[in-house]
Amino acid sequence: MLLICGLGEASKITMVALGVFYPMIINTTAGVLEIDRIYLDVGKNFGASGWQRFYTIALPGAAPLIMAGIKLGTGLGLILIAIAEMMGAHNGIGFLIWNAWQLMAVDTMFVGLLVIALLGFAFSWALDEIERWLLPWKARG
Repeated sequence: MLLICGLGEASKITMVALGVFYPMIINTTAGVLEIDRIYLDVGKNFGASGWQRFYTIALPGAAPLIMAGIKLGTGLGLILIAIAEMMGAHNGIGFLIWNAWQLMAVDTMFVGLLVIALLGFAFSWALDEIERWLLPWKARG
């Protein structure tokens, strides 16, 4: 990424975007492929257009796996942001952790790790609440 995008923010943004994109697209594809063909056939037999089948059958059927991909992408994105900041930034949580490690400031390093853990927990909780609101039909277990 550094060769393609340079040393600036563009390489970090590109690295995080690519790292998050693949888990999300793989889960979305798996969600669409997991829909039973019978549901699509029923929609077609009742005269639903392609867009109607998409919005009423495919999207709701794939939504649980799409949300799982978003959750995976969020966690991976948080890790990748910290790594990108460790590599070439002069500020941020990743830089704080890396700089503290180099200076043997263990307490500062653990504060950075705790902040990342709290952010991860907050994002996970927020996405669980969004999922509960968006997907009331999904079985809770």
